[in-house]
Amino acid sequence: MFEAIRCCNRLKSRIDNHVMPTKNTPQIIPAKLENQITPSGVVKKVVNDFLVSDIRKEQQIEDWLFGHFDELGLDAALIGRQVPVEKNKNMDLFAITRTSRLCVVELKRDRANRDVFIQILDFARLLSGFLKEELDALCAQAKNAKVSLSDVYQEAFQRNMPKCLRAPLLVVVAEEFDDAARHMALFLNQVEIFHIQLIRYQAEKEGGLWKFSFQDEVLPENCLRVTGKMPDQTIMVRIEETSEMLWNDCLENHLLPVGAEAAKQIEKLRAKGPVSLLVYLDQHGYVASGSLEDRALPQDLSTPPGKTILPVKWDFKVPIEKAVFLNKDAQPREKVQIVTDAEDWAIVMGMLRFNAQHLRDTKKMKQKHGAVKRPFRRKNNNQNPF
Repeated sequence: MFEAIRCCNRLKSRIDNHVMPTKNTPQIIPAKLENQITPSGVVKKVVNDFLVSDIRKEQQIEDWLFGHFDELGLDAALIGRQVPVEKNKNMDLFAITRTSRLCVVELKRDRANRDVFIQILDFARLLSGFLKEELDALCAQAKNAKVSLSDVYQEAFQRNMPKCLRAPLLVVVAEEFDDAARHMALFLNQVEIFHIQLIRYQAEKEGGLWKFSFQDEVLPENCLRVTGKMPDQTIMVRIEETSEMLWNDCLENHLLPVGAEAAKQIEKLRAKGPVSLLVYLDQHGYVASGSLEDRALPQDLSTPPGKTILPVKWDFKVPIEKAVFLNKDAQPREKVQIVTDAEDWAIVMGMLRFNAQHLRDTKKMKQKHGAVKRPFRRKNNNQNPF
C-alpha cells in the first residue's frame, strides 16, 4: 500500500514538473507568480510574467531619489527617507512643499494598483493627528539633528513657513499604473482634502550606474469633473465595432448603429421624452455620451445588415484607447439597459469629460507649443488645515 502511494506521488511530481517552467526560463528576478492547478490537482505557484525593467528592489529607486529628489519636480524639500510614523509603518520619502504641504512619496518597483492608496491615505491619516511638536520631533529624527520643520522649510525656500499647514501631497512613483489606480486617483482628487500625484519612472544604465527619468501620470489638479443630476431617461447602449461600421466613423459622422431589438427599445423611451445615451463599445469600454437627434440621415449612407442607424449629438467622445472601464471584468450583457445607478453614471461621465478635455487640450498645446506640457485645468487650491 505504501509503495503504491509513493509511486502515485512520483507520478504526480513528473506531471507537475512537466508544466512548470523549465531550467531555460529567463532568470529575471523577481518574477510575477500566480496560482495554477496542475493536471494532478495540486495548486502550485508558476511564473505569470517577468518584470520589464532590471530594477530588483525599491531601495534602488529610493537610493537614487535620495540624492536627486528635485528630479520629481515636486518643488519640495526632502526631509528624510524611511521615516517612521507608527510602528512598522515607514514613509519611503518624506518632504515639505513650497506651498506648505507635507509630502509623502511611496515607491513601487513595477506596477501600482489601487491597493497603494490604502498605504498613502493611512499615512495622511496618521500625519493629520500630529501636533507641531510631534512634527518637529519627526523632522529631527529624520535629519538626525536638532532641527524643526520650520528650520527645514526656511533653509530650503528662504522664507518663513506659514503658520497653517495645508492638506498633504500624496505621491506614488511606479513603473506603470493600472486603470483602477488612475481612476482612483482622479476620483479622490475631486475631494479638496486629497492631493494625489502619480508619477511614472523609466530606468536605464549609463556607465554601469542607474539613471532615472520621470513623467507625470496624474497631477493633483487632475480630477473627475462634478456632473449634474442624471437625466430621467438615460440608457446604456452596447454596440459592436465591425468592418461595416467602425467607431471612428461613428464619431466623425455623429451616427450610432444599433440592432433591431435595441432600436425598438430606444423608440419606446423616445416616445416619452428626450433620451440621453451612454455608449459602450464591446471589448473596449464606455466611449461616448450624447443624445438622440431629429435629423435626416445622409442619402449615400450604407446601412450594415441587421442594423438601424440613429443620428446623435455627441457631448463627449473619445477614441478606443481612451475608453472608460468601471471594471474590465464586468462586461455589460444587454444591448440596451436603463441606467439607474447615479454614482456609476457620474463616474463614467466624469471620466468621459476628463478624457475628452484631455484630448482637446493636448491638441491645442501641440498646435501652440509643439509639445504637451500638463494640459489640464487647475483645481481651486484653497488652504485647508488638517
